[in-house]
Amino acid sequence: FIDSEAARLEQSYRKALETLALRAASVGDRAGAIGWRRKLAASDPLSSAFALALMTELAAGGDNPAAVQHARGYQDLVRRELGVEPDPRIEQLIASISRPVSSLASVQAPPVSGATEGVPQIPGIPPRPLTARIALGALVAVIAVAAFSIVTAKPVTSGRAGAEPRSREAHAAYLRGLTAWEDRSRSALDTAVVYFRRAAELDPSYAEAQAGLANAYVMIGYSGYRPGEAMYPKAKAAAQRAISLDSTQAAPYAALGMELTWERDFKTAATAFQKALALDPGYATGHQWYGILLRITGDIPGSVAETGKAAELEPLSLQIQNNYATFLAGAGQHDAAFRHYRKVVGEEPDSSWVRRNPWLLTNMASVYAQQGRHEDALRFARRAIEILPGHPRAVSSLAGVYRVMGKNADARATMERADPANPHYAAYRGLFFAAEGQADSAFAWFDRVEDWGVPVLISLRGLNRISGDPRYAALLTRLGMSPPKKTEL
Repeated sequence: FIDSEAARLEQSYRKALETLALRAASVGDRAGAIGWRRKLAASDPLSSAFALALMTELAAGGDNPAAVQHARGYQDLVRRELGVEPDPRIEQLIASISRPVSSLASVQAPPVSGATEGVPQIPGIPPRPLTARIALGALVAVIAVAAFSIVTAKPVTSGRAGAEPRSREAHAAYLRGLTAWEDRSRSALDTAVVYFRRAAELDPSYAEAQAGLANAYVMIGYSGYRPGEAMYPKAKAAAQRAISLDSTQAAPYAALGMELTWERDFKTAATAFQKALALDPGYATGHQWYGILLRITGDIPGSVAETGKAAELEPLSLQIQNNYATFLAGAGQHDAAFRHYRKVVGEEPDSSWVRRNPWLLTNMASVYAQQGRHEDALRFARRAIEILPGHPRAVSSLAGVYRVMGKNADARATMERADPANPHYAAYRGLFFAAEGQADSAFAWFDRVEDWGVPVLISLRGLNRISGDPRYAALLTRLGMSPPKKTEL
């Protein structure tokens, strides 16, 4: 309870700061907007969205040197803490504001994680003067900060009998990691790694922090945000470390199961998942990831059942609901998949979360296209490409929508926009040709694949147009997957 409440309060604090910044900017209080943006950026120094928003506000106020200075400091921090290159939009914005321009009205920062879409007015109550509105917003922020501090100041244990209390610093870092991990966007997962690692460094016996680190590396590799060969071995090491510290946790066994799935050691992966769920039958992520393994190994009903359990256990996790709806569609239950997306995503008030998660968008695009909702499907797929330009998975999603619409020429032209340098390029080219029924081209590309990502393995189940080709069964066997059953043909 303490963990979830602290994470909720931290999110409320950031929403309050975002509201204050928007209100100040809306009435021309540039200094006030910059001040709130600085506080928001300080609340998560590794957030590219917060950094971009502050840079934009500074530049709009005419202080380009300060914007560039913040950008350079952010880039240095990301390289030092994460060991990766910062969000390229930072450098693009630096270049934009460094050019001599008369106005920066066209420079806009992306939506901020967890931010409000605007400043709503309450019907029947006239708008307050600026000072009153700012004071009210400030009070909200102060209350959120105070409540967050009270929660995190309490002694924290690992939940085991006789466990030593955790340091407040380590636990606070762990909570920040949990909040970031739940977002699932690329920048948020990078942030989660930093905070989980920091918690583990502050308290080397913190098993939950190691498990969180394993989960973060798994999701970065699974999502294709960074090379799987770089992420999954780190996930395995962190999971094994967590198990050595506390073998009663479910989370590290599930993370290990996902890493073993990537290794295509499916039998051992199944054992790891079963161990996780025996330790905690209510661990939703364990059911979700076990469902992924079952889908890959050909147990389609089992995959739907497991992800369905996860969806029941975690109704607030849009990522889990996404998996469940996708597997419903993969089982041929297209109407059920569409209804589920409409229920859990279509009516979701936090539309900003939906817009910044590319794989939710691509999965929705596929389901909506099958239902004849072509304009919606196109919008979702195009938004995914905006988030990850050139990514073969995003590009192939848009191509797939065009194919469903009968626009095969547009589908082929779209696929040419995929980045050939991406490690998953060959796999998605193969999947594209397989969906078109061009078996020779599909298998020629499959022969060139070096990195079979987990989502690619999922997609290999369901290539109906080439499933009768003996090369298809041979490919599945080569990858350690069982040949297609008659029900899959």
